[in-house]
Amino acid sequence: MSGWYNIDVIFNETFATKVQLFTQIQMQEKVDMTVYLCIPKRKILMYADRHNDDIYLFHYSDTNGSLPMVLNDDAFIFATASVKDKIYYGIAKFTIQQQQTIKINVKESSREEILNAFNRNELDGIKLEMEKQDMEIIERYCDGEGYPTTTPIDVPTKNPGR
Repeated sequence: MSGWYNIDVIFNETFATKVQLFTQIQMQEKVDMTVYLCIPKRKILMYADRHNDDIYLFHYSDTNGSLPMVLNDDAFIFATASVKDKIYYGIAKFTIQQQQTIKINVKESSREEILNAFNRNELDGIKLEMEKQDMEIIERYCDGEGYPTTTPIDVPTKNPGR
């Protein structure tokens, strides 16, 4: 398969361990950030939920705030936000451990600076190794909770007469 996975939909790696991963945003202003985890080797991309003031949590439908990941994989976290005409971003590369908090220094930037960095495939010294591909949608059956299954199910519609 050539595409990327959203970790909360499918991740069947046999060597996966439950990991607790937090990100601490460090910046002067208080801005709501969009925070992503990227694990290139596993083709995984997912976003974090705000846990409290400057802490974001990556988790997988788990009350303990954990998710399945392979220890010692290289990963990076990218945080971004835009407020009016200001753009903010921060990025950190790290190795996955069982429990960790990754600190991200967020700075103000311009749209042009960020686009140029992506065109160079490098942001703050971190090689992004991106390639453009056509989008492919692979349909899979899900149960009533949105989890993958091999069995088709009937999901009632709100307006069956339409």
